[in-house]
Amino acid sequence: MGGLVGILLVVVGAYIIGFRTLEWKECMKPLFSLKNKPYQLAMLTALLVSLYSIADKIGVHHMHPFIFYYLLLLPRLTLYIPYVFKTRYPSVMPEWRRNRRNILLVGFIQFLGYLLILYAMTLTKVSYIVAIRQISVVFAVVMGTALLKEKYGFIRLLASSFIFLGVFLIGVKG
Repeated sequence: MGGLVGILLVVVGAYIIGFRTLEWKECMKPLFSLKNKPYQLAMLTALLVSLYSIADKIGVHHMHPFIFYYLLLLPRLTLYIPYVFKTRYPSVMPEWRRNRRNILLVGFIQFLGYLLILYAMTLTKVSYIVAIRQISVVFAVVMGTALLKEKYGFIRLLASSFIFLGVFLIGVKG
């Protein structure tokens, strides 16, 4: 039950994080804005994240997470890299020369992070993993509010607190 409450808190936090006020009209705005392209794209993104998360869970159920990730990356690397070099070589090479170390570091961190998610999917429910991944929103809100002085800090901090509490409940009670 605690895991379900945690997931609901994450969903509520993710829902209100972009609000400017907590008035009823603002809270209902996303539901009435589904005709607008940004909301449609956001919903499509949420659907696709759900689908690839389920696909990941099925994949790691049938094979080791490292092998599954390798099989996901292999077509990307063999098809995408030649395409990028063929079509974007003049802009890619100067960037590579300037930032090779940072590019490799970020690539390794991304690889390791996704591999850890795949390993976690072998240990628990996919719904818990997807909810816990939202903790990155908390970090982004804190940095945006503190470092970048973004507006609506109170609402975003409240929303990220819901997300954090939800993740905590998933971890403790899930």
